[in-house]
Amino acid sequence: MADFETDQVFTTRENLKEWVDNVARNLGYVVITKRSKTKISGYVSKVILVCDRSGVYRGTNTSGRNTRTKKINCLCELVGIYYKTYDYWTLTVKNGEHNHDPAMYMEGHAFAKRLTKNERRMVED
Repeated sequence: MADFETDQVFTTRENLKEWVDNVARNLGYVVITKRSKTKISGYVSKVILVCDRSGVYRGTNTSGRNTRTKKINCLCELVGIYYKTYDYWTLTVKNGEHNHDPAMYMEGHAFAKRLTKNERRMVED
């Protein structure tokens, strides 16, 4: 899947994440930050983005409640790398394939319901 492949460079990590979020939403997926790496000098140099369904559910249910998980070990993974010399971010697709169908309706998805910074500003105004 070449949907996330781009030669575009991003000025900030937020721009990179926003671009990925927009592409993912249009395809019916949600991408989250799995991990980020900070250099000793204090700036974030690498961010790993994965499908929200990646990983294996590890929780236990001790309360007796019937719980469910959305984790189905989806292997989709993207890597954003910051080049301090050039002061920009690039995106690399480590694995662009999902092992599940896209969501039919994003309205009910927990991550899709979150407001963006611009949407929060509009609400405040």
